[in-house]
Amino acid sequence: MRYANGQQTAHLVPLKLEGTLTPIMQTQVNREPTKRASGVSLNRRLYSIPFPSIYHLALFSLVTFLLSPATRATTFEEIFGFARDAANPTDSLIQGTNGDFYGTTIAGGTGGLGTIFKLTSTGQLITLVSFTGANGSYPRGTLAMDDAGNLFGTTYAGGNSNRGTIFELTTTGILITLYHFGNGPAANPYGGLVRGTNGNFYGTTETYGSLFQISPAGTFTNLTSFFGLRGFSLNGSLLPSSDGNFYGMAGVKAFSQTGGMCFRLYPDGSLDSLFQFSGTNGYRLYSDRPYGGLSLGANGKLYGTSTSGGMSNLGTIYSLTKDGAFTQISDFTGTNWHPQGAFPFSAPALGSDGRMYGSTVAGGQFNQGTIYTVDTNDFVAFLFSFSGTNGSQPYGRLLPASDGKLYGTTRSGGAYNSGTVFSLTTNGLLDTLASFPAPASVQTVPYLIPGSDGQVYGTTLNLTNRTGTLFHIGPDGSLSTIASFPSTAGTIHGPLARANDGNFYGTTSDGGSNNVGTIFKLSTSGSISQLFSFSVTNGANPFSGLIQGADGNFYGTTSTGGDSNDGTVFKSTPDGILTTLAFFSGTNGANPYAGLLQGSDCAFYGTTSSGGDSTNGTIFKITADGILTTLASFSGTNGANPYASLIQDRDGNLYGTTTAGGIPGSGSYASGYGTIFELTTNNDLITLFAFSGTNGNTPFAPLFLTADGSLYGTTAWGGPDGAGTVFKLTNSGDLVTLHSFSFTDGGNPYGGLVQGSDGYLYGTTTASGGGKPAIFRIYEFPVLHLNFLGNQIQLAWPSSATNFQLESSFDLSSSTNWIAVPTMPFTNGLQVIVPEPVSTMKFYRMRKP
Repeated sequence: MRYANGQQTAHLVPLKLEGTLTPIMQTQVNREPTKRASGVSLNRRLYSIPFPSIYHLALFSLVTFLLSPATRATTFEEIFGFARDAANPTDSLIQGTNGDFYGTTIAGGTGGLGTIFKLTSTGQLITLVSFTGANGSYPRGTLAMDDAGNLFGTTYAGGNSNRGTIFELTTTGILITLYHFGNGPAANPYGGLVRGTNGNFYGTTETYGSLFQISPAGTFTNLTSFFGLRGFSLNGSLLPSSDGNFYGMAGVKAFSQTGGMCFRLYPDGSLDSLFQFSGTNGYRLYSDRPYGGLSLGANGKLYGTSTSGGMSNLGTIYSLTKDGAFTQISDFTGTNWHPQGAFPFSAPALGSDGRMYGSTVAGGQFNQGTIYTVDTNDFVAFLFSFSGTNGSQPYGRLLPASDGKLYGTTRSGGAYNSGTVFSLTTNGLLDTLASFPAPASVQTVPYLIPGSDGQVYGTTLNLTNRTGTLFHIGPDGSLSTIASFPSTAGTIHGPLARANDGNFYGTTSDGGSNNVGTIFKLSTSGSISQLFSFSVTNGANPFSGLIQGADGNFYGTTSTGGDSNDGTVFKSTPDGILTTLAFFSGTNGANPYAGLLQGSDCAFYGTTSSGGDSTNGTIFKITADGILTTLASFSGTNGANPYASLIQDRDGNLYGTTTAGGIPGSGSYASGYGTIFELTTNNDLITLFAFSGTNGNTPFAPLFLTADGSLYGTTAWGGPDGAGTVFKLTNSGDLVTLHSFSFTDGGNPYGGLVQGSDGYLYGTTTASGGGKPAIFRIYEFPVLHLNFLGNQIQLAWPSSATNFQLESSFDLSSSTNWIAVPTMPFTNGLQVIVPEPVSTMKFYRMRKP
């Protein structure tokens, strides 16, 4: 049993709340005929309010109503988000009439799904929009601008079907989704948009190989899906021409043996094939697999590039007349000699001097890419070689600007290796205008610990240089860094233990003298000292953190190392003297990633992620002197691969989660979506719940048990948006999804929940699948109960709902009429109870400041 049954109570009817009211559920309220006079049914709405103060309001009179138990309203709040800046631009820029430049990135932003940015004429880099997934993700291709300065473009993915969107960004900064691509006959736009002479926009899709038209108002027309039927893939933008037609090129799909083609598109959707590439495999002396669209030269010819072909199979430059006459101008060799460079991914652009300017993503002096020029006689010359620090991999087409310079972006390189914006003079002088920051440099370690000081503590990991920090966050959401970890300390994966001496103790999964992990101490003054370095024979790669036992020593597990390299259980004194208590051998379990729990019997309990009877993991018990007992083995159907620590109820039963097993799925979830389990004191392993994917999957985190017997936890994946969930499992076995992540509010909560002194449950998101790492808190509004006892009533609410003030009023006409109920509350373990004398008419509310 997770809790003992209390006396039956009647729920008070929530009637009214101050502020803007949002109905969250409709319920039926009936008089109870066995205890009250019969009467008619009444309808009431349960309301929540969208501002910080939380109220539950109840009306009591001589007639008391019984409200059937209802789902509690839940408040979710992201209280701190670790920013992800725009990063990795891959396409060309456009210039506005004000001189500012506009472009897109395929990474970074608030949700990590790409951005639209502006580079001002003064060199300031500004993120205008962060894509959320719902409005698109991973924008690809060049933006287009109308006469009013509104921007139009495409995203490769996201939207209603995750197949991409067409959007408009107004001059006032409002992003409008004009069109959501579906499952056909067009999907995944790649080349961006171009504006036709009729004011409509035209673009291409990679999937199905379609050409489309869309009006500024969002009227979408699919012009043709011919290319997909022929094995082609449209991965470049269209070129509008003064003759009213469009010119473009089609690449190839991986399964196709065709080499691509150049075509002309007429406004009515019909098209001509101007030139067919060979597509023969192997090293070719001619162009193969064109990429990036076409450009118009001063001589009226069309210019393009191929990513392969040529003498070294590193790509070529070619020209094409509008009648289809093809000329291969030059090969790329990748050497330090003419023409230099390798793998061009965009067509050259026409400069103000009549020459064509283009780029390659590799080759050149430093093999970081080049910029080249083609004169009017089709002579190719090397102009600039990127070095990495000033940029690397220029994928997008260059933009000849009004000042005579060429402007462009690099996908990587720069100060943070996340790309740059640059300008280049026609004589080869480059100026790096801006470097994009690293998009995901900071990630939360997925475990928090509550402090006795009212703060919640956690750690971060810098993915770039492997440094980290220890922080605490207060109820007001303010985050303060307490200490910084150097890169030499190793990688912290598990939670820190705050010991009875006030210092923090923990483990690193690597680092130390053998680079297989350490035990360290972080003092209250912020100094870090290494206490022990693992050596494989005594354990390696601890992922679980430490717990302090009742004897003052620290206990933990290593995921590998030991006699069979299947992991160990160890004990360490506060000074770092280590004793290996047990070695796993496979049959008794293997690879414990979870930390230990000290039970009410003073023994330690834990899980192994594999090994046991069916190699799906085990639950074990170990005494302080090293006697190891396997209590249960997972079979797959009752769960598999537990990674979370266990918790224990007051009767001694154990609870936990498995990352797999249970209900079989498909693909990577064929073995199941994970389970919640109980191990009774008789060692009976019971599956309490099996996830199905839509309600979450892959729970990595330990559970949190409240006084009413409910289990709270997280799933790292699954839910409606596939980004993970926060859930509650009631004592009756019903799973309630309290929150589903969508990457815009974090995503992928690998860690569990802890309760702060304010009563909220706190957690972290790692955003490993996208989005930003964040710290969140969640709270369920408590249900206020009523007992009628003669001339007295008892108002009660769950004792897990802390820091609430019970207030009463005889008049709802003013918000100033509320006063605190002076009666002292008492508890029965599960409930906070306030006795009150009966009044003719009185209102009650619970307020959380």
